[in-house]
Amino acid sequence: MDSIALQLDGMKCGGCIDHVKRAMNSTPGVHEVSVQLNPQRAVVTFDRNLATPEQLCQAIVAGGFQVLDWEEERTTPTLPPSAVDAISTKAASPGNGSAQRPTAPNSQLPDAMHTAPKQLGTSDRVTTVPSARSYWQIAGMHCSSCVAQVERAMGRVPGVSDIRVNLATQRASARIPQDCDDTTIANAISSVGYKATVLAAGASGLGNNTANVRREVHSWRNRASFACLGLGLLLGCTRLLQPGQQTGWILALIATALLGYVGAPFYVNAIRRLTFGSANMDSLVALATAAAYLAGLYGITYGSSTMTFTDVGMILAFLSTGRYLESKAKDRATRSLYGLLELAPSDCLVGQGTEWTRTATFEVPTGTQILIRPGDRIPLDAEVIEGSSQVDEAWLTGESIPRDKAPGDRLLAGTVNTFGSMQARVVHTADETTLAKVISLVQNAIESKTDVQRLADRVVAWFVPFVLIAAAITLVCWIALVNQPTAALQHAVAVLIVACPCALGLATPTAVLVGSAMGAERGILIKNATALETAGALSSVVFDKTGTLTSGKPRVAQIEPAPGITEEQLLSLSCAVQQLTNHPVASAIVAHSPTVKSQLRATDLQLHPGQGISAKCENSVAFMGNEKLFRQHKISIPDAFLQRATELCQQAQLVVFVAWQDRFWGLIGLEDQIRDAAADVVGRLRQRGLKVIMVTGDNSNTANTIGNKLGIDEIVSEVLPADKQQVIENMQAAGHVVAMVGDGINDAPALATADLGVAVGSGADVSIEAADIVLTRDRLADVDRAIHLSRATLRTIRQNLVWAFVYNATLLPIAAGLIPGISLQPAWAAAAMACSSISVVTNSLMLRWR
Repeated sequence: MDSIALQLDGMKCGGCIDHVKRAMNSTPGVHEVSVQLNPQRAVVTFDRNLATPEQLCQAIVAGGFQVLDWEEERTTPTLPPSAVDAISTKAASPGNGSAQRPTAPNSQLPDAMHTAPKQLGTSDRVTTVPSARSYWQIAGMHCSSCVAQVERAMGRVPGVSDIRVNLATQRASARIPQDCDDTTIANAISSVGYKATVLAAGASGLGNNTANVRREVHSWRNRASFACLGLGLLLGCTRLLQPGQQTGWILALIATALLGYVGAPFYVNAIRRLTFGSANMDSLVALATAAAYLAGLYGITYGSSTMTFTDVGMILAFLSTGRYLESKAKDRATRSLYGLLELAPSDCLVGQGTEWTRTATFEVPTGTQILIRPGDRIPLDAEVIEGSSQVDEAWLTGESIPRDKAPGDRLLAGTVNTFGSMQARVVHTADETTLAKVISLVQNAIESKTDVQRLADRVVAWFVPFVLIAAAITLVCWIALVNQPTAALQHAVAVLIVACPCALGLATPTAVLVGSAMGAERGILIKNATALETAGALSSVVFDKTGTLTSGKPRVAQIEPAPGITEEQLLSLSCAVQQLTNHPVASAIVAHSPTVKSQLRATDLQLHPGQGISAKCENSVAFMGNEKLFRQHKISIPDAFLQRATELCQQAQLVVFVAWQDRFWGLIGLEDQIRDAAADVVGRLRQRGLKVIMVTGDNSNTANTIGNKLGIDEIVSEVLPADKQQVIENMQAAGHVVAMVGDGINDAPALATADLGVAVGSGADVSIEAADIVLTRDRLADVDRAIHLSRATLRTIRQNLVWAFVYNATLLPIAAGLIPGISLQPAWAAAAMACSSISVVTNSLMLRWR
């Protein structure tokens, strides 16, 4: 038997676990399945003779979930340790072909993957890990049916997982196995009639989309102008010329020109789809306009009405105008995201000394020296080696005041050098800069799907075939029951035209695109669309106190030595001990005493989690910490100091007791200032109906004082860093949907466990794995803004989908003539269809004012 661990995405509840288990148990060869919700993973024991890892991944994807990563454990006969080490070393060597693509580190894999079955003795894990994500630009997608066809084509390639196809950005991405290259996927996409171009990973692959969107806007503007001119000629001829065969041929000539130029994209795509045995929205438009055009030719030949030529002109005029406005709106939606690319210049000055040459930024390797002149945008993440200046980092930190930079300081790509010249050494290539990571995170959010979008995709997969069948039934029924061929044709054409899978396909991507780009502009990085849905379902928000609700930079407020001990002696001992650690409390004590030169030398530092520290000074142990530490080591604290400590705690001060040589030396009180915006943020969250909880390692007196000042609903004090995760799990077990807000460092497990993890003030560290939302600016108010933006984006997605479904459900029956007394002419059906797509994109753009 073999085992495989799969990292999943898309599971929300116990029902999702059951779905995954059923998908696995229905796959031949599966013997045992273990599925967890937090983290989202599954461990499957299976028979390799009956199933492959690729088949297991495909079964999960078919169930509506994503496989982000997987690792396989294959047992082998017992080998000596040296042989196992040799195999592992070889597998990791740079010269090995399998190392062409980066693999996930073993430390991030489930524990189950490190344990072999006992009855087999030593086992060697032979791993097969999907590569880093690959990207493709797709040409020819126009509706959700196109997206579904591309996804199916990519899914048929063995080993491909986590497939994401985005209609708004015309991009696709996926994780592919090491024995498969990007061109193979591009060929698979081309096999179903779409042109796929391999893109570079990260920011360097994003620029193509900007040019594509602008070309699309220009093309449809020209076609819409030509269509409106042609429609004017058609209407003028029908009014000014006498009806007859000659007039009919003039109308036919104009309609032919319109079909040849304006209708060309529809017909080319429809024929391509037909060649590959599929259909999309272009197929519906091509079929409808062709039917109207042929009806006009029939009218010329047999002396009946030629008004259907006018229908052709009106349909193409409305549709081309709609496509132009839609592409224009998409261009506006993508402008914010791709505007980030313009923050970093495309080239830079590379060299040394006085020799400098201009080189493309993406060609510059790490270690290269670059010259940054006054007014230049910094092209790459680098470290100053010569010169000094001030740099405006507003795009990332939101601070308007430039920061001083000197040799040894870090520079970030996209920031602006103000007045001085600097030479710097490149530390990250173009695709690894902080700016590139921001763009990558936003792009990942845009490519991800919400659960409701997955449902819409499954509906749309059958939408075009349904419309074709509905149009055929409409035509047959009107001829058979009413015996009106002209009316039958008009109703059938109206059904083909009015159906709009575009609106369904654009409902989620455009909203996520606008919301993610808006967030990036404001330093709010939403990692995936699932975070939007989670934010909409939140019931509680848990704040870590230190560094989140407070500044995280305590300062000494009180120094009270014991009788017989001077203040300088107390500080001298404290500095000697605290210099051994970089804890914020230690930094505050050392910073408070810059003139104190301790004659003591401390060694052998020991940490006492949740209590304090101790160190050896002159053969005697010094203790610094809380009352628990002193009780544990049987060091008595005078009652007067215990009472004083209680008073300081009620003033929200942290009290550190000090003892040395088996004697109490005094106490030091430190205060961590509450952030200015903390009370306002807590109040806003409570107004949104959220319960606000604070967790802290402080004693109950200090915690309650701060919590009461802020209006916190529930305060959990004296919690060790490792126990914060348990607090989250207890709340989830009680039925709460929990957001955890912290700094992403010592509370990373809690961030990962929470339904929604929010990391505050991460600055350049934008890739905090544990967080779903990363706030790059050190502003607590952004927590409320992030939740508001997430909920507004989710609300927009729902509005778009409801509109798209209601539109199709209402107008399709009207177009078919099922409602007595109400009819829909093909031209007005085209207008309605164009308005449907435009309204969805416009509603998404309205996010900027919500």
